[in-house]
Parts: sequence; C-alpha cells; structure tokens
Amino acid sequence: MEKEFKVFKVPVTFFFLGVLFIIIGANGPDLAGTFSRPPNASSWSTSESLINAFTYVPMMIGINFLSVFATTFSIAFYLWQKKSIKKSWSHNSLQDFLLFLELLRELFYNS
Repeated sequence: MEKEFKVFKVPVTFFFLGVLFIIIGANGPDLAGTFSRPPNASSWSTSESLINAFTYVPMMIGINFLSVFATTFSIAFYLWQKKSIKKSWSHNSLQDFLLFLELLRELFYNS
C-alpha cells in the first residue's frame, strides 16, 4: 500500500513548502523588523521596501510552490489511476463487465 502512494511524495513536499513560504510571507513585517534591528539597539526603523520584500517575495515563492504542487499532483494522480486501472482490468474482469452490460441490456429491453 505504501508503495502505491510513493508517487505523491514530491507533490506533498511542494504543498508543504508552499504553505511554509506563505506563512513566512504573512509574518513578513515582523521578520523584517527582526532582521533590520542593529545589535544592542533600543530603537530603530525599518524601511517600507524591506517590509514589502519580506512580505511579497516569500508569498510569491509560496504561490509558485502551490502551483507546482497542483501540476505535479495532477500528473501523479493520473499515473496512479492509470496504473490501478491496468491492475484491475484483467481479461476476466473485462468479460465480467461485458456480461454485466449484456444483462442490463436484456433487463431494459425485455421489460
């Protein structure tokens, strides 16, 4: 079972990185103030451009990671579905399905 979900490791990693960067961007003003503080200073000012950089750059990186997550998840899900369909549709399963369709046809046309 674990082997089947191995293809989803990369998309999940991109998802968590995207969420992490968005959280970092949401805390951008606080981080900018922390990084701009000189040692042993009791008061200081943080420029607006530094606050914007600490806010918008991580947000853009996070949004890009989330879009890469959506793409890689779609591909992994498609491959997973394709693999599971190949496993489940053996020759006997196909014959059973055709028999089921024949029974349905008889049921609807004969009643």
